[in-house]
Amino acid sequence: MGVLNLLLSVLALHSTFLLVYVHSEIFFEERFEDGWMNRWVLSDWKRSEGKAGTFKHTAGKWSADPDDKGIQTYNDAKHYAISAKIPEFSNKNRTLVVQYSVKIEQDIECGGAYIKLHSGYVNQKKFGGDTPYRDLIFKFLAVVIT
Repeated sequence: MGVLNLLLSVLALHSTFLLVYVHSEIFFEERFEDGWMNRWVLSDWKRSEGKAGTFKHTAGKWSADPDDKGIQTYNDAKHYAISAKIPEFSNKNRTLVVQYSVKIEQDIECGGAYIKLHSGYVNQKKFGGDTPYRDLIFKFLAVVIT
């Protein structure tokens, strides 16, 4: 009887997952495959000051699949800003989930990876640190070296 109850519990959990999955909707997904540069706009923010970094399209140092690529900040101690438009959507009465991955391959003293969600028009070529945003999602890393 214990095995049957466990099996029924697993089946119920699986059914619940399917129910949740069926009712979810993906508004934006990026895998950085062919054509990604046509979907993203590199900002000129900090470029005239010589403080803008460049992105590299790579699988990185440690990858199980060399074709599974992302974008990597390429220069140390620089500012980065890149943006992509998301089709207009509404998540009224629904939870919005934003998920992204950051892989840090080098020693870092302080840094952050931010996603800013904007509503309305944004000049993507001028997008930068002072651009107003609606929501901020970020990952910050700080290491104190003594």
